Amino acid sequence: MVNGQRVGFVWNGKSADFELPPGKHEIWVSLDWCRSPARSIEVPADGMVELRAQFRGGFLGSLLYSFIQPKSTYDLDVLTPQGANQYFRPGA
Repeated sequence: MVNGQRVGFVWNGKSADFELPPGKHEIWVSLDWCRSPARSIEVPADGMVELRAQFRGGFLGSLLYSFIQPKSTYDLDVLTPQGANQYFRPGA
């Protein structure tokens, strides 16, 4: 989801590209009733932003989070051009 609008699908273990206009956007990923917390990103005019979504705590952790905190089941990470991860955790 980008700015409250569905932009596409990404299959498990796959990647996908989505074009967005430059500027600030609020994003999150979701599957059924589970999702990541919303995150603000800045898309540069001449660049791209690479993201990675994954279950919190692996498979067993995701089962726990899906019932206790369904809006925090996934971690959504921004992968910077330098290769360093900027991990986003709820409350961080």
